[in-house]
Amino acid sequence: MQARDLGFDAPGAWMPLIGAVLSAVAFVAVERRVREPLIRLVIFARRSLVGGSVVMLAASGLLIASFFLSSFYVQHVLRFSALKTGLVFLPVAVAITLGAHAASHLVARLGWRPVGAVAFALTAVGAALLTRLEADSGVWTELVPGFALLSLALGTAFVCATTAAMNGLPHQDMGLASGLVSTSHELGAALGVAVISTIAGASLEGGGQGAAVGTGGFDNAFAACAIAAAVVAALGALLLPAGRPDPAQGPVMAH
Repeated sequence: MQARDLGFDAPGAWMPLIGAVLSAVAFVAVERRVREPLIRLVIFARRSLVGGSVVMLAASGLLIASFFLSSFYVQHVLRFSALKTGLVFLPVAVAITLGAHAASHLVARLGWRPVGAVAFALTAVGAALLTRLEADSGVWTELVPGFALLSLALGTAFVCATTAAMNGLPHQDMGLASGLVSTSHELGAALGVAVISTIAGASLEGGGQGAAVGTGGFDNAFAACAIAAAVVAALGALLLPAGRPDPAQGPVMAH
């Protein structure tokens, strides 16, 4: 948000990021020295955990950013009330649930890589459909279909990421791994909204005091979401582990 308001060359845009990087470096240095670290750094050598966490970060960023953009579009461009906006998003919530439920079966049958790649490819298609929004677009014919497809796919990606990250971990590392995945979820949401709001720019700044809101910023932001999803789909083979969950570890649960 600081970058959008002040510009990327302003100290206010970069100082928090630099502070975060320095804090992370200091944290790693401390964790390497203490006898009982909060996070055993050796756990990051597990490719499945790192890959699952990265996929979770991407999925969370894309979904929360899409909710942010769509909510702003519906309320400030189409002038829907908050209650009516919530009702419009009900099919989207159902789509996320269906996607998560389907993932619990698909991952067990097909494995993480194909399911993750297809999920993000469909996310890219859904986001691409949302690049055609205009000031007079029909919410049920032009917004909800693309948003529901994107949400269905990301519901699948969430389960794929979580189960991949937790796969094969010893019992004593389960809590730590779960915390890392949850952190990736929250970090992805924060970064997603920050980046997308910067891209949407002027379209988010309009609409105050009854002014008309342009839709070019929304189109650009959803196009960025589509490109990001396509990149993650292409990198799925590198990020996610090969194979399928071990049936001996129990059924894949939707989260």
